[in-house]
Amino acid sequence: MKQSTASGPVSIRPEDRERAIQNMIARHLFKDAENAAAALREDYPDRVSGYILGGHVAIQAGDIDALQSLAARAEDIASERLDVAFLQVDAHIRSGAIAGALKRLSEIANGRATTSSHFELLASKWMELGRYEEALDAGRELSLIDGAKVAGLAIIAAAQTSLGRMAAARKTYDSLLRLAPEMTDGWYLRSSLQKARVDDNHIQSARRRLMQLKPQSPPAIPLHYALGRELEELGDHAGSFAHIREGATIRRQQLAYDVESDAETMQQIADVFDQSWVSGMPSSSVTDRPIFVLGLPRSGTTLVDRILSSHSCVESLGEINDLAYAVVRLAGSAASKRDLLRASAQISPNQLGADYMAALRGYGRCAVMLLDKTPANYLYLGLILKALPQARIVHLKRHPVASGYAMYKTLFRMGYPFSYDLTDLGRYIAAYETLMAHWYRVFPGRIETVHYENLVTRQESESRRLIDHCQLDWEEACLWFDKNLAPTATASAAQVREPIHNRSVDLWKCYKDQLMPLFNVLRSEGVNV
Repeated sequence: MKQSTASGPVSIRPEDRERAIQNMIARHLFKDAENAAAALREDYPDRVSGYILGGHVAIQAGDIDALQSLAARAEDIASERLDVAFLQVDAHIRSGAIAGALKRLSEIANGRATTSSHFELLASKWMELGRYEEALDAGRELSLIDGAKVAGLAIIAAAQTSLGRMAAARKTYDSLLRLAPEMTDGWYLRSSLQKARVDDNHIQSARRRLMQLKPQSPPAIPLHYALGRELEELGDHAGSFAHIREGATIRRQQLAYDVESDAETMQQIADVFDQSWVSGMPSSSVTDRPIFVLGLPRSGTTLVDRILSSHSCVESLGEINDLAYAVVRLAGSAASKRDLLRASAQISPNQLGADYMAALRGYGRCAVMLLDKTPANYLYLGLILKALPQARIVHLKRHPVASGYAMYKTLFRMGYPFSYDLTDLGRYIAAYETLMAHWYRVFPGRIETVHYENLVTRQESESRRLIDHCQLDWEEACLWFDKNLAPTATASAAQVREPIHNRSVDLWKCYKDQLMPLFNVLRSEGVNV
């Protein structure tokens, strides 16, 4: 590529073109980045960066075929490079070759990773695949590198939390925040590990830290959520909500999000996967019996996951993306969400079921029944029930205002952009309720409903009903889910290490006035509150 000047054409160095493409990706200008990476490959066919950058764009576009092709070519050129190996890991994950991804990560961990960026990326991939002990090891290695101790401690604390080592995680966050109090995410994550007490809390220190920041600045967001959590636990509901609202408002201002787009997508799902599709699309012959636990975030899905995975025949894979990856892979590239929906309705149920189960087996778990606890799988219920006719579906329901408030006061690490505004929340919940009513209508008797309020007040009878729905014999261990040592990486990681309680059932009633915008939207949308 050349630019003309008064003295003649001047070549743009490939390094400058690479930086320009990286900038396009950072700014989400993916089509421009795709074109620029293709031009770089054409001009420099043996320069590996064009394939790596093109692969990163393909990930964003959901173009799995392109990703696999670019990753393979990158490996042909420079198989010794770690960025090429990590691109191969991404290609394996998105193509459903989980065993291959785990093998690649093990190779990287076995002496190939040397720099701080290597260990950070290695830890994030281990976490993505639910390998928290391995992520912990990567975090420890990272913490020993000059200048990377804080980043290493953050990974160690996150892994310890997922592994249920709460006391160790608290100590790690204390160490991290002594070294780097500006790492405000640590303030919020630490607040989730132990209930605040009058004589043991971080309220004053968090307030002091908050005063050192610019109002409305992004680093203030986790501090507001941390203060909201601890003040609520000490009974200061007005102070708690004021901080949560401030944090949510700042977070919402950062997002380019339109809830109507999500509501429209859910309506399109119901339109495409209608009764005629259900009647006309044959079910697959796949006989595997995975369990899907789904529902809105913070509705009790993690609690049910822990109850079921306490059974000797059930093992949870946590929140995984394998179903979504399989759908996108089999549907092929699409120009819009609507086109992707229409293409996904033509997917072979046999192929989807087989591909999904192959990915699950790649995790190396050997239980009779594997559990996928990805809340948003309610978007794919039509495909799930056709591709996996023996699957057991458990849908968590919770009072819509309680559910909305539980989401509103949670600072999610990623996703759920509708949770930072009460009006957005009401609109999203209403669209979700409408979609779920559609699934119940076109798949009668296939979805087992569990009400969170019943589960926490009638633990044994509801737990027995869950186990019976999964066609398993009852085991007393399911009542002692808090003793379950399996890792979990959800926002409820600390809560599910405690015995069951009903403290959260009516907590939202302390905020009736503040939650009125949510009430009003739900009522106007016809949701029973």
